Amino acid sequence: MPVARALEATAIVGDEGGAAWRDRMDDLREAFRVAVERVDRAGRLAEGWTVEAATDWVWARSHLTTWQHLVGERGWSLDDYEERSVRSILDEILAPAPDGA
Repeated sequence: MPVARALEATAIVGDEGGAAWRDRMDDLREAFRVAVERVDRAGRLAEGWTVEAATDWVWARSHLTTWQHLVGERGWSLDDYEERSVRSILDEILAPAPDGA
């Protein structure tokens, strides 16, 4: 966490470390895009979402700052954070499963 926060700070002020932060965040977004594309290919992306918009949403909702606010500052347990954030994100971007699935 301290390394991530330092890299994030360099991105804000434009220092060279900011490139490393952006690279890591771009890699994370790409991993989410791959997952969202699988959801879309399965016909489960909720109405109103595109792959790009859903990817951006998942990436933003999963951002390190959200974890820091809830776990680091508000004392949420890691298990509670993971369970609630994953459930919430899936509820937002997944279409209901077809009957019998």
